[in-house]
Amino acid sequence: MIVGFDVGGTNARGLLIEPSTGDIVDHHRESSAGEGPQLLATLVSMVKELAGRNGAEVQAVGLGVAGLAHRSGVIHYSPNLPDIVEYPLGTELAGALDVPVSVINDATAGAWAEAKLGAGRGSEHLVFVALGTGIGTGFVVDGRLLLGANGFAGESGHIQVRADGPAHHTGQRGPWEYYASGSALG
Repeated sequence: MIVGFDVGGTNARGLLIEPSTGDIVDHHRESSAGEGPQLLATLVSMVKELAGRNGAEVQAVGLGVAGLAHRSGVIHYSPNLPDIVEYPLGTELAGALDVPVSVINDATAGAWAEAKLGAGRGSEHLVFVALGTGIGTGFVVDGRLLLGANGFAGESGHIQVRADGPAHHTGQRGPWEYYASGSALG
Protein backbone atom coordinates (compact mmCIF):
# COMPACT_ATOMS: atom_id res chain seq x y z
CA MET A 1 0.00 0.00 0.00
CA ILE A 2 1.00 3.62 -0.41
CA VAL A 3 -0.05 6.72 1.50
CA GLY A 4 -0.68 10.00 -0.26
CA PHE A 5 -0.80 13.25 1.69
CA ASP A 6 -2.18 16.69 0.92
CA VAL A 7 -0.71 19.09 3.47
CA GLY A 8 -2.39 22.48 3.36
CA GLY A 9 -2.52 25.52 5.59
CA THR A 10 -5.24 24.05 7.80
CA ASN A 11 -5.26 20.26 7.45
CA ALA A 12 -3.15 17.28 6.52
CA ARG A 13 -5.25 14.75 4.64
CA GLY A 14 -4.00 11.23 4.10
CA LEU A 15 -5.19 8.46 1.81
CA LEU A 16 -4.27 4.79 1.96
CA ILE A 17 -4.15 3.62 -1.65
CA GLU A 18 -3.89 0.21 -3.30
CA PRO A 19 -1.24 0.98 -5.95
CA SER A 20 -2.20 -1.79 -8.39
CA THR A 21 -5.74 -0.43 -8.79
CA GLY A 22 -5.52 3.15 -7.53
CA ASP A 23 -8.40 2.39 -5.17
CA ILE A 24 -8.67 4.47 -2.00
CA VAL A 25 -8.80 2.03 0.90
CA ASP A 26 -9.06 4.52 3.78
CA HIS A 27 -8.57 8.18 4.67
CA HIS A 28 -7.67 10.26 7.70
CA ARG A 29 -7.38 14.00 8.48
CA GLU A 30 -5.52 15.94 11.16
CA SER A 31 -4.49 19.55 11.76
CA SER A 32 -1.35 20.70 9.93
CA ALA A 33 -0.54 23.32 12.57
CA GLY A 34 2.85 23.61 14.24
CA GLU A 35 6.52 23.58 13.45
CA GLY A 36 8.31 20.97 11.31
CA PRO A 37 8.82 18.37 14.04
CA GLN A 38 5.17 18.64 15.10
CA LEU A 39 3.95 18.17 11.50
CA LEU A 40 6.36 15.26 11.10
CA ALA A 41 4.92 13.58 14.21
CA THR A 42 1.38 14.14 12.89
CA LEU A 43 2.21 12.55 9.53
CA VAL A 44 3.95 9.56 11.11
CA SER A 45 0.94 9.05 13.39
CA MET A 46 -1.44 9.26 10.43
CA VAL A 47 0.51 6.64 8.45
CA LYS A 48 0.49 4.30 11.44
CA GLU A 49 -3.24 4.91 11.99
CA LEU A 50 -4.11 4.18 8.35
CA ALA A 51 -1.87 1.10 8.17
CA GLY A 52 -3.02 -0.23 11.54
CA ARG A 53 -6.73 0.11 10.84
CA ASN A 54 -6.32 -1.83 7.62
CA GLY A 55 -3.60 -4.34 8.50
CA ALA A 56 -1.51 -2.82 5.70
CA GLU A 57 2.20 -2.51 5.09
CA VAL A 58 3.04 0.93 3.70
CA GLN A 59 5.66 0.74 0.95
CA ALA A 60 5.95 4.44 0.00
CA VAL A 61 4.57 7.89 0.78
CA GLY A 62 3.73 10.76 -1.56
CA LEU A 63 3.60 14.19 0.04
CA GLY A 64 1.96 17.21 -1.60
CA VAL A 65 2.67 20.37 0.41
CA ALA A 66 1.35 23.90 -0.01
CA GLY A 67 4.33 26.16 -0.75
CA LEU A 68 7.87 25.86 -2.02
CA ALA A 69 8.53 22.13 -1.77
CA HIS A 70 11.99 21.44 -3.17
CA ARG A 71 12.66 18.23 -5.10
CA SER A 72 15.01 17.20 -2.28
CA GLY A 73 12.07 17.09 0.16
CA VAL A 74 12.94 20.35 1.93
CA ILE A 75 10.03 22.70 2.54
CA HIS A 76 11.69 26.04 1.87
CA TYR A 77 8.70 28.22 2.63
CA SER A 78 4.93 28.03 2.82
CA PRO A 79 2.95 31.21 3.38
CA ASN A 80 0.12 29.12 4.84
CA LEU A 81 2.41 26.99 7.03
CA PRO A 82 4.52 29.83 8.48
CA ASP A 83 6.21 27.68 11.13
CA ILE A 84 7.76 25.37 8.56
CA VAL A 85 10.76 27.04 6.90
CA GLU A 86 13.78 25.20 5.47
CA TYR A 87 12.59 21.96 7.02
CA PRO A 88 13.64 18.60 5.46
CA LEU A 89 10.19 17.06 5.83
CA GLY A 90 10.69 14.43 3.11
CA THR A 91 13.99 13.16 4.50
CA GLU A 92 12.71 13.17 8.08
CA LEU A 93 9.51 11.33 7.15
CA ALA A 94 11.44 8.73 5.12
CA GLY A 95 13.76 8.15 8.07
CA ALA A 96 10.92 7.86 10.58
CA LEU A 97 8.95 5.38 8.45
CA ASP A 98 11.82 3.62 6.66
CA VAL A 99 10.06 3.94 3.28
CA PRO A 100 10.70 6.11 0.21
CA VAL A 101 9.01 9.54 0.33
CA SER A 102 8.40 11.84 -2.64
CA VAL A 103 7.65 15.53 -2.00
CA ILE A 104 6.03 17.99 -4.40
CA ASN A 105 3.93 21.15 -4.27
CA ASP A 106 0.28 20.26 -3.63
CA ALA A 107 -1.15 22.07 -6.66
CA THR A 108 1.53 20.58 -8.91
CA ALA A 109 0.52 17.14 -7.65
CA GLY A 110 -3.12 18.05 -8.30
CA ALA A 111 -2.33 19.04 -11.87
CA TRP A 112 -0.65 15.70 -12.56
CA ALA A 113 -3.49 13.74 -10.93
CA GLU A 114 -6.06 15.65 -12.97
CA ALA A 115 -4.08 15.04 -16.17
CA LYS A 116 -3.72 11.32 -15.51
CA LEU A 117 -6.96 10.41 -13.72
CA GLY A 118 -9.41 13.31 -13.88
CA ALA A 119 -11.12 15.70 -16.27
CA GLY A 120 -7.80 16.49 -17.98
CA ARG A 121 -7.10 12.86 -18.91
CA GLY A 122 -5.76 12.70 -22.45
CA SER A 123 -4.99 16.42 -22.63
CA GLU A 124 -1.54 17.49 -23.72
CA HIS A 125 -1.86 20.89 -21.98
CA LEU A 126 -3.57 21.64 -18.69
CA VAL A 127 -3.71 24.40 -16.10
CA PHE A 128 -4.87 23.39 -12.62
CA VAL A 129 -5.95 25.99 -10.04
CA ALA A 130 -6.29 24.92 -6.40
CA LEU A 131 -8.34 27.18 -4.16
CA GLY A 132 -7.92 26.60 -0.45
CA THR A 133 -6.19 28.54 2.32
CA GLY A 134 -4.22 30.04 -0.57
CA ILE A 135 -4.11 29.72 -4.36
CA GLY A 136 -1.86 27.20 -6.04
CA THR A 137 -1.43 26.30 -9.67
CA GLY A 138 0.12 23.45 -11.61
CA PHE A 139 0.80 23.07 -15.31
CA VAL A 140 1.05 20.18 -17.76
CA VAL A 141 2.73 21.19 -21.03
CA ASP A 142 3.15 18.82 -23.97
CA GLY A 143 2.01 15.97 -21.73
CA ARG A 144 4.74 16.64 -19.15
CA LEU A 145 4.41 18.05 -15.66
CA LEU A 146 6.08 21.46 -15.41
CA LEU A 147 8.31 21.48 -12.32
CA GLY A 148 10.98 24.10 -12.94
CA ALA A 149 14.62 23.76 -11.90
CA ASN A 150 13.86 23.10 -8.23
CA GLY A 151 10.20 22.07 -8.26
CA PHE A 152 8.85 25.59 -7.72
CA ALA A 153 7.06 26.17 -11.05
CA GLY A 154 3.45 27.33 -10.88
CA GLU A 155 3.29 29.62 -7.85
CA SER A 156 0.72 31.83 -9.59
CA GLY A 157 -1.14 32.85 -6.43
CA HIS A 158 1.71 35.23 -5.70
CA ILE A 159 1.59 37.02 -9.06
CA GLN A 160 1.06 40.70 -8.48
CA VAL A 161 -2.29 41.83 -9.93
CA ARG A 162 -2.25 45.37 -8.43
CA ALA A 163 1.07 47.13 -7.93
CA ASP A 164 -0.55 49.56 -5.49
CA GLY A 165 -2.52 46.84 -3.70
CA PRO A 166 -2.41 46.11 0.01
CA ALA A 167 0.28 43.91 1.47
CA HIS A 168 -0.49 40.20 1.76
CA HIS A 169 0.80 38.35 4.86
CA THR A 170 3.78 37.28 2.73
CA GLY A 171 4.77 40.94 2.25
CA GLN A 172 3.88 40.85 -1.47
CA ARG A 173 1.84 43.86 -2.56
CA GLY A 174 -1.41 43.11 -4.38
CA PRO A 175 -1.04 39.39 -5.20
CA TRP A 176 -3.86 37.37 -6.77
CA GLU A 177 -4.09 35.26 -3.59
CA TYR A 178 -4.91 38.36 -1.51
CA TYR A 179 -7.90 39.28 -3.66
CA ALA A 180 -9.16 35.74 -4.16
CA SER A 181 -8.98 34.91 -0.43
CA GLY A 182 -11.52 37.56 0.51
CA SER A 183 -8.87 39.58 2.38
CA ALA A 184 -9.59 42.55 0.11
CA LEU A 185 -13.23 42.43 1.10
CA GLY A 186 -12.50 43.43 4.66
